[in-house]
Amino acid sequence: MNEYDSSLILNVLSKKFFFKEVSDFSNADILILNTCSVRDKVDKKVISELGLWNKLRQTRDIVICVGGCFAASDKDFFIKKLSFINVIFGPQSLHRVGDMICEYLNTRKLVLDIQSSNLNKFNYVYDLYNHVDFSSCVSIMEGCDRYCSYCIVPFSRGKEISRSFNSIISEIYTLLIDGVKEIILLGQNIGSYVNVIDNGISIDFAYLLDYISNIEGIGRVKFVSLHPLDFSDELLKVFNRSNVFSKHIHLPVQSGSDSILNLMKRGHSVLDYINIFNKIKNISGYLSVSTDIIVGFPGETDNDFDLTVDLVKKLKFDKSFVYIYSKRNKTIASNLKDNISFEKKKYRLQVLNDILFDNAFNITSSMVGSVQRVIVYKKLEDQFFLGKTDNNRSVVFSSFNNLVGDVLFVKIEKFVDFFLYGKIFF
Repeated sequence: MNEYDSSLILNVLSKKFFFKEVSDFSNADILILNTCSVRDKVDKKVISELGLWNKLRQTRDIVICVGGCFAASDKDFFIKKLSFINVIFGPQSLHRVGDMICEYLNTRKLVLDIQSSNLNKFNYVYDLYNHVDFSSCVSIMEGCDRYCSYCIVPFSRGKEISRSFNSIISEIYTLLIDGVKEIILLGQNIGSYVNVIDNGISIDFAYLLDYISNIEGIGRVKFVSLHPLDFSDELLKVFNRSNVFSKHIHLPVQSGSDSILNLMKRGHSVLDYINIFNKIKNISGYLSVSTDIIVGFPGETDNDFDLTVDLVKKLKFDKSFVYIYSKRNKTIASNLKDNISFEKKKYRLQVLNDILFDNAFNITSSMVGSVQRVIVYKKLEDQFFLGKTDNNRSVVFSSFNNLVGDVLFVKIEKFVDFFLYGKIFF
C-alpha cells in the first residue's frame, strides 16, 4: 500500500507541479518520507533517516516532508521531537503534498494535514498515471474497523472507507490500455469493501471481484489482505468460476492458539480458520495459501507456540511472514505485560521460518511436470524470459519471440536454485 501511495505522490508532484525526481537525496531540494507504522523497527529507521536529512539541512535550505501511517498516528511526536520537519501529511491527504509544500515556502511555518475522512486522493489517479509495468496495484479501500488488539492500522489509516466502484473500474481500464496484465487489489481489510452505486445497489467485495474478472484483457487478478471471516461462501463461488484469479491467497492467522487469538481479538478460533482454509484449498489442488504469524505476543506460553507450530505443519502454508510482536502505542495489547525474552522470541521466529521454508520448497518442487499459466514479466539474457505462475512462482523459459506481457502456458521441467525452468506448452 505504501508503494502505491508513494507512486501517487510522485505522479502528482511531477505532473501537476513539474517537480523532478532525483536519485541521490543529497541533491534534492525537497525530501519526502512516506512512512509505515506496523512495527517498532520501522519507526526507528524513519527517525534515523530523518536525522540524516536534518544534518543535510544544516548545509543548505531544503524542505523536509513526512507522511503516511507513522505521521498520522504519532503526529505529536514529530511536532515536538523533530521540529525541523516542515510538512506532515497523512495517508488520505498525500495528494495535497504539492500544495502543502507551496504553503510552507510562502509562510515558512509547519503545514499539517492528517485528515482521514475521505479518499479524494484517488481523484488524481487518471490524468496523472504513468505506468510502465505489466503488473499494477489498485487500491480499493483504506482503514480498518476490526481493532485487533495489536494493530495500529485503525489509528493510522482511520475507519474503513471504500473507494467508489466506478473509480476502481475506471483505473483498471486505464491500466489495461497501458498494457497491464496483472491487477493487484489493495486494502487494509479488503474483504470489508462495500459501495452503493447510482441505482442504490450495494456492492460488496465478491460482486466487485466478479465484475473485474469479466473485464476483457485482464490476465490475472490478485488481492491482499483478507481477514478470514470475510472469506464468504459467495466469494468462494466467484473465485471458483473464473481462471483469472491468482492461485495464491494470503490469509493471516496470526496464531495457532485460541487463547492468543482471543487476546488478539481476532474474532475467530483456530477451528474457524481451518474450516475456511479447507474450503479455499478445495478450489484447486495447486492453490497455495500464505499467512501472517506473530510470535512473542504478550502471554504466549510454550504450549501456545507449540500449537502454532502444529498448525503451520498441518496446513502446510506457502511462503509466509512471521514477525516478532511489536508494541504499538494506543493499541489494547500495549497494556499487556510482555514477559517473553527477546531471545525466546527470536528462537520462535527461526523455528517457524524454517518450517515455512520447507513448506514452500516442497510446494515448488511438486510443480515439476505440471503445466502452469504464466504472465511474462521481462526478458533476461539471450533468448530467456522470466514469468510468474498463478501461485506466484518465478519461471524461466526460452523463446526467439518477444513475449514480454503475454499470458501463456509453460510446462515445468526442473526446479533449480529457487527458480522453475520449463518450455512453452502449445
